[in-house]
Amino acid sequence: MRPIWLYAWMARARWLDYRGKVMAMAFLGTHIPLIALAVGYAARGAATWAEVAWALGLTLAATLCGTALTLFVLDQLLRPVAGTALALRRYREGRVRPDLPTGFTDEVGTLMADAQRTVEELDDSLRRLERYDQPTGLLNRAAFAAEAGDRPVAVLRLPGFGAMAGSLDREAATEALRQVAHRLCRRLGAGTRLARVGDADLAFRLPPGLEEGEGLRALLSDLSAPLDVGGRPVTPRLLIGTAEGEGEAALDAATAALSAATDDRPVAAHSPALRDRLRDRFHLEEDLRAALRDGEFRLAFQPVRDHARGAWVGAEALLRWPHPTRGLVPPSTFVPVAEASGLIGPIGLWVLREAAREAASWGPGLRVAVNVSASQFLDDDLHRHVAEAAEAAGLSPDRLEIELTESVATTDHDHARRAFGRLRDMGVGIAIDDFGTGYASMSALRKLPFTKLKIDREFVTDVAARPDSQAICAAVVALGQGLGLQVLAEGTETAEEVAWLDARGCRLFQGYYFGRPVPSDGIAALLGPRAAAA
Repeated sequence: MRPIWLYAWMARARWLDYRGKVMAMAFLGTHIPLIALAVGYAARGAATWAEVAWALGLTLAATLCGTALTLFVLDQLLRPVAGTALALRRYREGRVRPDLPTGFTDEVGTLMADAQRTVEELDDSLRRLERYDQPTGLLNRAAFAAEAGDRPVAVLRLPGFGAMAGSLDREAATEALRQVAHRLCRRLGAGTRLARVGDADLAFRLPPGLEEGEGLRALLSDLSAPLDVGGRPVTPRLLIGTAEGEGEAALDAATAALSAATDDRPVAAHSPALRDRLRDRFHLEEDLRAALRDGEFRLAFQPVRDHARGAWVGAEALLRWPHPTRGLVPPSTFVPVAEASGLIGPIGLWVLREAAREAASWGPGLRVAVNVSASQFLDDDLHRHVAEAAEAAGLSPDRLEIELTESVATTDHDHARRAFGRLRDMGVGIAIDDFGTGYASMSALRKLPFTKLKIDREFVTDVAARPDSQAICAAVVALGQGLGLQVLAEGTETAEEVAWLDARGCRLFQGYYFGRPVPSDGIAALLGPRAAAA
């Protein structure tokens, strides 16, 4: 750009706009000859005052006519510049798209044409940003909600999106979502209006024939074929929630219905009953937050018996929630809500710390077992949390035992190996809870440093009279003995069950036959001052 020192100097006169400044300079410039003429006559002193006055009057009249004509022309020439500035201001303040002429080729004409094209391109980009999701090119939530339609709304979710983004990268996860969207459009037809309404959610209107669950399950089956993501096959998990209605309300309802969808029942429709359940779940979640904040949770402890030695060896910590108005809320009711809301992590930490604190008051050698959720186990800081809880309580880490379901413990062998190694290095025991109900592999049992198998109560109940349970229990006991693991039978309630399992070599028992869960203030007295070595 050329130097603009003159403009910069004139810009200081804030009481004049740009057009006024140009006009003032034009007026001054056209009157310079008149001033020079007057000065010349005065300097010569040869003419009479009548001659001077006549000459000056004539010159003044001519100058004023020329000035008026000049100012008129300048005003007309400056209008395109002022109009361009006004158009840009209107667009900035109110998104009013300008309508400037673009057929002129001089400097001002080029300015107007460039401004018009720039604003049009900017407006198109902004409108696209406002209506479309950039990573996928699909409609966004606001644009989809604004479109009218007389068909039910469906929201398709890829639940594994977050895990995929974490283990691969976000672009790979987005590519998986794009492929699912492409399959969906191809399956439903070219005219399908598809939108990305959440990180892992796609919305569309249900075409005729897909309102029923069977049609949607068939659709999910078609969409669930393995994807090619970064050169590796990825099988997507997909869920669908549906709802009647329009706009944001329909999207919210369909999204809410997804909370009722599971892998076994991947299609869920919004209904008044579901709305009531979701409302109750919301209130329960808020109550959980309050319970964690206000210290409403309590621990009960169910003792563990070494039957062969006739001695207590510890107890399992069990979470209890005595709600001030709901009464005692069972874990089966609030734990799923805690897991879905992300509250299971802080609740689990509280249980770990409280259990360690209670166990510190027990006799030497007595262990406390604490259940760990999937989210806790997948936390790379689990070993640090365990160490901190033990240190804060003054409890030796070898008196702590972590219990995991076999599905959680064997999902990610690499992570499990690292986590188990850190815990075992501290002396912490690791038990597989509810063994036999999942799909733990023999390879996992051999490679991972478990210390205990807990036979699920489903197989322990009436084991003395049920051949199928007998076969399973005998196999688990033999497996534990072969691998050098302790075996504990959960849910033992009768002498017959205990006798049958004891005869097959099961040493450890937990159940109503030996003791019901007791509050923290009673477990120390029950266990006694000393423990038998387990």
